[in-house]
Amino acid sequence: MSMLSELERKKMRDEFLIRFGGAFLGMAEDSGLEGYWKATNVTGFPYVSVSDKLPNVDDLIVGGLAIPPWVIGELMKEDGKRRGDARAREMGENLEKVGEGNIIYAFNMLIDATIQRLPEPKWWEPATRVTAIRGASPAGAPRTDVGHRVIKL
Repeated sequence: MSMLSELERKKMRDEFLIRFGGAFLGMAEDSGLEGYWKATNVTGFPYVSVSDKLPNVDDLIVGGLAIPPWVIGELMKEDGKRRGDARAREMGENLEKVGEGNIIYAFNMLIDATIQRLPEPKWWEPATRVTAIRGASPAGAPRTDVGHRVIKL
């Protein structure tokens, strides 16, 4: 079993905190839009829905805002590698991780908002009891209770 060195543990901790900051950024964007809606009770754009089964446009905007930090960070990282600039490469990696955290938050938020808009599945409803309609027996003959008949051999 290999043990992580102190440097590797510090690097992993820093990466986690940077991604967590990105998720916090996504939460702040979402909370800002939701708070504005609750404070002003606006009914127009972006608080409308494109479809009955999709989240509101404000949630889709938060999902879209998660992508640019990741793309910009990736471009900065590649540019830093190409130019041999370690600081630009590191800053690009950090911005890319912020974007990853933001995407993680936005993806889960969009899944939750989509699931909340879906109709209840039919299998959640309680089963209904089906009763058979019995017809009259021919010529008034007694009916045999087939379900409870015991045959001795």
